[in-house]
Amino acid sequence: MKFIGITGGIGAGKSRILKYLRETPGVMVYEADVIGKELMTSQSNLFPELQKLFAGEDVFRSDGEFDIPKLSAYLFSHPEVFLKEQQLIHAGVKETILSYVDQHRRAGDKKAVFFEAALLIEGGYHELCDELWYIYADQEIRKKRLMEGRNMSPTDIKKRMDAQLSHEQFLQNTEHMIDNSGDFSETKKQLQSLLAPILENA
Repeated sequence: MKFIGITGGIGAGKSRILKYLRETPGVMVYEADVIGKELMTSQSNLFPELQKLFAGEDVFRSDGEFDIPKLSAYLFSHPEVFLKEQQLIHAGVKETILSYVDQHRRAGDKKAVFFEAALLIEGGYHELCDELWYIYADQEIRKKRLMEGRNMSPTDIKKRMDAQLSHEQFLQNTEHMIDNSGDFSETKKQLQSLLAPILENA
C-alpha cells in the first residue's frame, strides 16, 4: 500500500482532485484540516492538553467545547500561544494519520492512502509519506478561480500566495507534478497514469 501526500498552492484545485480520488476504488483520502478540527473537540485524546493550554481563558462554550470565534480572536492577539497550539495540533495530526495508515496496512483494504495538507512540506508531514504529488496550476488561473470561487480580493490572494512555497520549492520536494491548469479531463488523464501502476501492482 502506498501512502501519498498531496500538496499545492492555494487555488490549484486540490479539492476537486481529492473528490476524484475519493471516488476511485481501492483509495482512501484524509485531510489535515479535517483531522485538526476533530482534534479540537472534547472527543479527542488531545483535548485535555488543549484545555491546559487555555486554562482560565474565555475561549470555551458552556458545554466545554471551544468557542471557535473567541478562540480565533484570542490566538490572533497571542501569537506565542498560537504557536504552541499549532505544535500540539500538528503532532496530533501526525499521530492520527499514521494510526490510520497502519490500520489500512494491517487490514489490507486499500491500495493507496492519500493525505492532503496545505503545509505538508513545511509541517514535516512529507517525511511520513512514501511519495508526494504536487498539484500545480498557472498563477493567473489560480487568481481567477479564487476571485470567482471564493470572492477573494487581489490583495488577499497575493498575501496568501506569497506566504506559500514557490513553484520551484514545490518541485524540489515532490516526486510528481499534476498540471491542473486546463480542462479537468486532462487532469484525470494524468491522475490515471499515476494511479494505474499503484492500483494494479499493490
